[in-house]
Amino acid sequence: MESRDVRVCRKMDSALNATGIGMYLVAYVAPGIDDRLAARIAYTSGVDTVPLSTFSVRRLRRGGLVLGYSAYDAKSIRAATKQLCDALSNVASGPARNRFH
Repeated sequence: MESRDVRVCRKMDSALNATGIGMYLVAYVAPGIDDRLAARIAYTSGVDTVPLSTFSVRRLRRGGLVLGYSAYDAKSIRAATKQLCDALSNVASGPARNRFH
């Protein structure tokens, strides 16, 4: 497997970038966005993810969303990516950027 770094949502500039290897990738949210809030918003839009901060005992400099993709075909991944980008585009620009740490 090769590692990949991609900008997940072009229209969001740097609001969501991903890096991954294997069966999971981490989509890093923009600084100032709470990854637990982003995960809840993703879930309400139909995308199941886990906040990266769940795996840390210390506060992270930048949060992210852990995404599994090995069980899905390319068409499903593209559709989920669009859903995720659409759902999080309001977080990246709106008042919901507050952190809840």
